[in-house]
Amino acid sequence: MVLDVYRCVEQPQRWQGWLDSLCEQTGAHSAVLQLIELQADAVHIVWQAGDTRTSRLQHQRAGRLTGVGNPRVDRRRILRHANRVVSDDDLFERDDPGRQALQQALAQAGLGAFLGHLVAQEGERYIGIALHREAGTGDGFDHSAPACLTALAPHVGQAAGLGQRWQHAQSQARQLQAHLDLLRCAAVVCDEAGAVQWTNRSARQLLQAGSPLGVQAGLLRGAQPAQTAQLRQEIAAAARAAGIADSAPRWLALERDGRSLHIALQGQPADDGPARVLLMITDSRSLVDTPADTWCQLLGVTPAEARLVAALAQGRTLEAHAAQRGVSLGTVRNQLKQVLAKTGTTRQAELVRLALGSAAAQWQAAGG
Repeated sequence: MVLDVYRCVEQPQRWQGWLDSLCEQTGAHSAVLQLIELQADAVHIVWQAGDTRTSRLQHQRAGRLTGVGNPRVDRRRILRHANRVVSDDDLFERDDPGRQALQQALAQAGLGAFLGHLVAQEGERYIGIALHREAGTGDGFDHSAPACLTALAPHVGQAAGLGQRWQHAQSQARQLQAHLDLLRCAAVVCDEAGAVQWTNRSARQLLQAGSPLGVQAGLLRGAQPAQTAQLRQEIAAAARAAGIADSAPRWLALERDGRSLHIALQGQPADDGPARVLLMITDSRSLVDTPADTWCQLLGVTPAEARLVAALAQGRTLEAHAAQRGVSLGTVRNQLKQVLAKTGTTRQAELVRLALGSAAAQWQAAGG
């Protein structure tokens, strides 16, 4: 059971099967595992798992017996009895009304004698194991159950603690992925051979069929063998330069059917193996489709003026924008004068540079 408990670190759904085995080993009718946090004025149940029988009946009974309403889950008792096996005789006086009420509730739920162990974690957190015999058996746990719990508890505490940290790291990784998926610039991480290890959303869209850059058998490739060879050489060179102070990125352009990709490659050393290479990729066909109301907020312009800024950032001419909006060229030129004055720019090219250099231009539109 010791080896099995560590399999629960990355697969928390395995706790139920492990607790089933613990019931068989100790003669318990119910086994519950909890992460308990002591707060200033309360005890908080952060997470819990139960054996199959307990989990199946959770909605009927376990909330009131394993939650903060349980008198066992009390700051004073937790601090006094942590890191050892306890029964209700250790936690309560024989005539304690809290004990009597708890045992009545347990009996109604089909649970009898109790055996538990609390393992101290970081801060004011504890991993608690609660075992119950079946009500009406008339017997408590035999002498082997406390010994089993004593032997397993440190491993359970360590595995549960590792599991919490692993889940936290996974949550952070998902959040980071979601943030990087908002970038318009495509980003790819690969190893020194060009094997793709990570992409953001823009990269996944760019690497589809027809692009100058693609993936075959998990490896980055160009549209032609010569481009693939050049790409792999640049990736390998960037990997070799990883960790060299002030090393400049490498640059590469790939073209296909009039479509051009500009690629920056930068190697980074890895703690767990060979260097990895980050590729930042821009696409000549990618339009800056920043919503007009964004330019209203950033530049302090009117909605009509903002639509002009959005059109210029996409490469449209004044004439094309006037035709699309159904207004005269003179009206559009007057709008341009107003925008130049409001933004402190003096030429149309300067305004376009301001727009394309804005954070708004680096943002991937929803569904884009």
